[in-house]
Amino acid sequence: MRINQSLPSPNEVHVWAAKTDPFAAAESIPEFLALLSADEQRKAARFRTPELTERYVVSHALLRHAVSWYVGVAPADVRIALGRYDRPLLPDHPETDFNLSHTDGMAVVAVTRGVVGVDIERLRDDVDVRAVSRRVCSDNERATIPAGSPPGRTPFFDYWTLKEAYAKAIGLGVRVPFRDIDISLGEPMKVDLRSVDDDAGRWTFELYGSERFRLAVVARRQSGVATEIRLIEADSGLQPVGALAMRRLQSTRPTSAAQREKN
Repeated sequence: MRINQSLPSPNEVHVWAAKTDPFAAAESIPEFLALLSADEQRKAARFRTPELTERYVVSHALLRHAVSWYVGVAPADVRIALGRYDRPLLPDHPETDFNLSHTDGMAVVAVTRGVVGVDIERLRDDVDVRAVSRRVCSDNERATIPAGSPPGRTPFFDYWTLKEAYAKAIGLGVRVPFRDIDISLGEPMKVDLRSVDDDAGRWTFELYGSERFRLAVVARRQSGVATEIRLIEADSGLQPVGALAMRRLQSTRPTSAAQREKN
């Protein structure tokens, strides 16, 4: 797969993904660590286990490699600062937005010229769905989560990742009242943001999945046009090698049966 090294258009998001835990090239960790800022290096040293340190280093190195691909500087020269609500930004490249997420097994970085949020979660069954869903799911959503079912076999992680990605896109994180966001899964997916004083028509919501993961991407639409999302797999050198093998599950864009089959 050939990837253009120019910035994605305002209505296009590129999401880079790299496998972690364990990382395929452990010998590269010192090199990746050197790319990080002094604050990030100190944070990496404070994790309780080598696995957590490795995941943090790989994900933040992936961020620099992905961004550098589009802005024309070396990964070591990508400078990151904190903006409003401590949302990370690129002070030297304000036209470029990015977002980072990582979980057990994978790190992802979204890059665009618009506004984007991304979240990835590993499907797992050690979550108290009854307790957590009371905090993060609307009443309508909770009604779709069967009692007693393993969390990874319910829509729980679908709702969670979509809301996390939206909260990261607007920069508010946990300040967003997740229970006030109501999502109806389907094709097209329906998202109601009126209770948080926003218009879902301003955003493209897309959900991807595999047997192990759920990945959500939320991007602000430009001129009312739905955003195109492109998933890219990076190798152990954090270079793009092809399309990520993850299927699109839900979207707020109208999708024909033929398009669903293609995705």
